[in-house]
Amino acid sequence: MVITAPGVAELAQVTVTAPDPGEVTVRAEFSGVSTGTDRWTAQGRFDWGTARFPLVPGYQKVGFVVDAGEGAEDWVGRAVFVASAHDFGDAAAQSGGHAEYSNHRLEHVYALRQAQGSEPGRRFFDPRLSLGISIQVGYNAAHRIQPARVRRVAVIGDGIIGLSAALTAVGLGYQVAVVGRHEDRLAIATGAGGIAIDSASARQDVRAFTPEAIIDTIQSAESFAIVIDSLPRDYGQVVYSGFTPGMPDAWASMTVLQQHSITAHFQSGWTRERLTRVLDAIERDEPGFSRIPTAEVEVDQAGAFFTDLIGGVPVPPASVINWRSER
Repeated sequence: MVITAPGVAELAQVTVTAPDPGEVTVRAEFSGVSTGTDRWTAQGRFDWGTARFPLVPGYQKVGFVVDAGEGAEDWVGRAVFVASAHDFGDAAAQSGGHAEYSNHRLEHVYALRQAQGSEPGRRFFDPRLSLGISIQVGYNAAHRIQPARVRRVAVIGDGIIGLSAALTAVGLGYQVAVVGRHEDRLAIATGAGGIAIDSASARQDVRAFTPEAIIDTIQSAESFAIVIDSLPRDYGQVVYSGFTPGMPDAWASMTVLQQHSITAHFQSGWTRERLTRVLDAIERDEPGFSRIPTAEVEVDQAGAFFTDLIGGVPVPPASVINWRSER
């Protein structure tokens, strides 16, 4: 998947060189779509670094190691999750996950216990594993909450990060309310024991829920108003989850948070320890991530899918590109 210029996506050939020492080449089974970051990257709006077009977006995928450089030979044939690909011969990697083949340093390679399911001659992954980084943002947002004096947690947003945060928070024993506007997504939260709040009445309904902590995956002026209206002074907590373009003062005031003595956490990136823990949780389905249905995009439809994503057409929150569909 190549973004040739801001807003222009096409499925195209790229050049993958032989892996350097300490690198492996991975052939994708699934690559997970980050509906926010992938859109902003394709639009040229991801301002954590300078985009160099043409580029290959995507920062999360699962597949098999098919080649290895010196010192990494024992990885060949293993099932892995990978992040942060190297640049291709004729396109930049930002971060290069939406490609059938890509090279990765071992620091960005995570061994999986096994591919899920089987049939003669083929092995399958749980597609949710290719959303590992997106899921870990929500998973770790719930773990960022300092549990003293917190019983109720509100999650603003019903995308992949919000649902992951909600399922994790329920698993941690909190009473959870999820704010969203999609009945099918909110049903996932209620099915796990949470409460659904329609975004149309969120400001008053979240206040009535009286949360001690809020996980904000939307990061807008409207969600900030909910934070200030609903959290208790002196010990309330807000966890901002995910990446949002623009300066924070466009969607939150650090001064107002300070005046209310609200503790603010920020969760967007990952560490190896965090991601390893989350991939294991997905494989074990400990927080119930299997409740989140994935939407598989066939390779020959990936260009049209990205064009819709860039243009703001609603797409399923847990979308993955199925790279096996051409084989």
